[in-house]
Amino acid sequence: MAVQRWEAILGRPAPPPTSPGLTGTQRLAPAFVEWLMSLPEGWVTGIDLPRNAQLRLLGNGVVTLQAACALTYLLGTVQQLRQSPPEPEQPAVTVEVPDELPAINDQAAALLLRMLIEHRPNLTDGEPFG
Repeated sequence: MAVQRWEAILGRPAPPPTSPGLTGTQRLAPAFVEWLMSLPEGWVTGIDLPRNAQLRLLGNGVVTLQAACALTYLLGTVQQLRQSPPEPEQPAVTVEVPDELPAINDQAAALLLRMLIEHRPNLTDGEPFG
């Protein structure tokens, strides 16, 4: 059920989760991991690398939708701190919030935000985990 739902969200079918190894035993397929992470097809598997290297890259990679969710949550927290700082009588942690957030001009950040908007529109309405 979860695989079918993720196929519908991504708009592409799931690759086989396993592939035969050298001895014929089934083992995890890098293309399936790439798909689970919602990376474009061939993002890692299209590079001429051994299977173990592909899995290492994927295992050390960032799931962009999770990163976008975290980024949205953190930016929302910064906005809340700007709008309503803690009351003086309450013990509070001192958080320095810059007057202006740095412009998001980094290509990776732009990709994260685009994926956030395209794949999880309900995260952009101010309720990042709702």
